[in-house]
Amino acid sequence: MMTKDTISGLRLVLAFSVLAARAVGVDYAATVAEAQKRGDLGTVNRLCNEWAAAAPGDERPRIALGRALTRAGMVDRALEQFELACEANPLSAAPRCELGMLFLEEGLPDEAIKEFAQASRLQASFLPAMLGMVKALLAKGDVARALDAAQQAVASASKDAGAHSALGECYWTAGKGAEAESSFAKALSLDADDLDALFGQARALQLKGQEAKAEELWQRFMEREPAGTRASMVRNGWVILSLDQLPKGCRKCPVWSPDGRHIMYGYERLGVIDLRTRAHRGLKVTGGRKLFFHDWSPDGRSVVAQIRMPEGRPNPCLFDLRLSEGALDGDKFEPLGEAAFGRFSPDGTGILMSAGASVRGGHRASYGLGVIQLSDRGLQSIPWKNAQRPGRNQANWTPDGLRVVFHAHGPGAPKDRQLYVSTLDGEEPPLRLTDNSVMNVGPCVSVDGVSVAYAAALGGGGTAIHLVRIDGTGGVPHLASGDRPAWSPDGRRLAYDTPRGIAVVCFGGLGVSPVTVHAEAKAGALFVVAANPTEMDQQISFRWEAFGDDSVRIGPGGESENTAVLKAGERVEWPVDVPTGGDVAVSTVKIAVRNQNGVGAVELVDWAALSQ
Repeated sequence: MMTKDTISGLRLVLAFSVLAARAVGVDYAATVAEAQKRGDLGTVNRLCNEWAAAAPGDERPRIALGRALTRAGMVDRALEQFELACEANPLSAAPRCELGMLFLEEGLPDEAIKEFAQASRLQASFLPAMLGMVKALLAKGDVARALDAAQQAVASASKDAGAHSALGECYWTAGKGAEAESSFAKALSLDADDLDALFGQARALQLKGQEAKAEELWQRFMEREPAGTRASMVRNGWVILSLDQLPKGCRKCPVWSPDGRHIMYGYERLGVIDLRTRAHRGLKVTGGRKLFFHDWSPDGRSVVAQIRMPEGRPNPCLFDLRLSEGALDGDKFEPLGEAAFGRFSPDGTGILMSAGASVRGGHRASYGLGVIQLSDRGLQSIPWKNAQRPGRNQANWTPDGLRVVFHAHGPGAPKDRQLYVSTLDGEEPPLRLTDNSVMNVGPCVSVDGVSVAYAAALGGGGTAIHLVRIDGTGGVPHLASGDRPAWSPDGRRLAYDTPRGIAVVCFGGLGVSPVTVHAEAKAGALFVVAANPTEMDQQISFRWEAFGDDSVRIGPGGESENTAVLKAGERVEWPVDVPTGGDVAVSTVKIAVRNQNGVGAVELVDWAALSQ
């Protein structure tokens, strides 16, 4: 505990430091702030070093330089400056908090907790240390201790918006939505511009379905924090609203049914879980074959999965799915050809083959990526010219069926696998999405054609789910620990594998789709409402499909006869002819709206519930 003499001495040291800093006729705090606004890191570095020499007992120049270096991505140099700040004024809690926040941003919550604890020992009521401890405990997953720390912060500073925001975040993480919303509202009543409260309250309202109120708060947040990881999450619709952990028995390679009702999972042995009832069971395969890297057809009737041939080479094969019987029929199967992966095209007419090879004239030749047309088994290879990375694997489609995303690698560095986007004809130069010298695998593209989810190797082992825009911009470097991401048919959820079972996250935020779609029931009929949130006119069309309880499409589906011009800010409404009667009742209606570029949105309508 600091004595009165210690506190008095500290005040004298700080007063001397300020006088010394101004003795040379320079207001360093103001000039450093001006250089920071200009983004002039060189000038900031020079001024902070001059300031530190003029006021050796003042921690502020080292803190200012450390923050500037952190923003520039120079973490090691920033760490050095914060440590020098601690040496300059060992009785100040502020440098310890800076170290704690740096460790927290680098994914080191244990080290951050030590620094925040040290800061609190120096100054028990130092609010930044208390709030930093809350964030570090949440990052570590210790929700109970974080909640206790946040409650102490509120008791210590009941008029501080940040304390109430921290408490709201703890309630949110603990699954207490009402308490979280109340805490965020309290924070906003104290400070209408509190960023954590704006973010938290928008997220809470969106999860409740209050889209208009949530969007207002998201816009206010973006005006005040237009850059950074959180801003990227909001702008691209990557904010996690909820997390659903499926039973531990549901593991490996999640794949969605075309209507979003089921997830097929497994490696060697496959199973299916109904997301509404949570019932799950294994699938019996004719002949007891072991299946790998499966995919579900757009009409729900078939599965393509890899089998191992007698000579050991992998071959994707087609199987008839009888979900109601829990069976995959392979009596009439015929291998599509050698490949590691097979993925149905968006229209279901072809299979995208990865790491493929063909035999011609008795010679085996690798073609990498190609598309096999199911009508005639004709193969169209996808051109690729990259001598350093000739190998391509784990390819997936974009929703328009015109491009593919995949990873490429070379023999010199097999664990260095980078993601690319390429057209089917190879006429356009491929776009590289990653450049991190690690293994990036399993890319998949959201239904709006904008977001790519993939798994990247972690330095200490394991993999993490990452997000990036398909144009290579933006991105969330570590969404969650996991593997094998898969977007839902409506693009609002992402499933991925974890050791505890498959996790499903639901996303929110502003989103980037140029077209939005919403379904409404009126007098027993279904109507599609499409809107144009952009400032440009668009030509749009829509397609709908009906599915039964077993996720099999009923009939061929329907589509608009002509495209419609949707002006900026306008809405268009279409009636949907939902099948009635017959042997199979409609459970889900899937509605897709696309613009002239093949980009749009999908709505999954629970018709069984809506039509009651």
